Amino acid sequence: MKNTVYLLLASVLCVAVYVAAFAIKRHLLPSSIVLTEGVWLLVVFLPIVGVVLVWLNQRGVFTLDASVSVFVIFLLSALCFNLTVPAIVDRSVTVYLLNSLDNSKNGMTEQEIRREFMHTYFDENYAVRKRLNEQVESGSVRYDGGRYHVTNHGRTIMTIARFLSTLYNLDPRIVEKKTLDGRAAMAGTGDRDQARSRRSGEPFVVVQWPSSPPPPPPSLAWIVCGVRGASVRNQVENGADIVPILQTMLAHVSHGFSLRLRCHASLPRREWIHCRPP
Repeated sequence: MKNTVYLLLASVLCVAVYVAAFAIKRHLLPSSIVLTEGVWLLVVFLPIVGVVLVWLNQRGVFTLDASVSVFVIFLLSALCFNLTVPAIVDRSVTVYLLNSLDNSKNGMTEQEIRREFMHTYFDENYAVRKRLNEQVESGSVRYDGGRYHVTNHGRTIMTIARFLSTLYNLDPRIVEKKTLDGRAAMAGTGDRDQARSRRSGEPFVVVQWPSSPPPPPPSLAWIVCGVRGASVRNQVENGADIVPILQTMLAHVSHGFSLRLRCHASLPRREWIHCRPP
């Protein structure tokens, strides 16, 4: 019993030193990829812990079996900590959602949460770019000619992910295999069938009948409605000379993955105009 207590105390001490060293490194020399940083730090710690345990075994403090047990417990505990604590806080959507609600005094509607999520999480925090950089560094994705491509290593990961998704009956939309043409999926605020057909790459036409004045209120400006969809809104801008200008925006992710078309000519006043593709 006494040896078991010593074994557990030694394991907890090793993990505590690793956690403290990780926190100090994050303040002094932080890396952009938290998960990889923790793994590399663990690689540095493993031989150090091994040498200490061998020294304790030679001095008779621990038997060989106890030293191996401490080493294995430390390895698994450090991996679990690295995967479940700093990595989740750094990238978790749930943590960001709870933080947004915590910062809101009067609560938030679902639309406000979506807007905040798109603008801050994906745009200001560069969530997509951060993950792309991680995958490029890990070898799952390569960057070539302004486009990202999955590597054989990435395909192997996806094969395993699809198998695990089927095995544990997980949401298939995350790992479903489908054909994408590299263009932003067009999904408006209409019915779901139209949204699905637009995401599949079918062509469509936008026809507009704008009129000015008055311009729409600010609340009617375009709003991104989801990661997988896009929103089409018209916004009439009033410049310094109070000349209304029409613009249309299609957005998959706010600013980072969007397209804006803006008229050079001003709109005639008190007249309906038929805007269609040439």
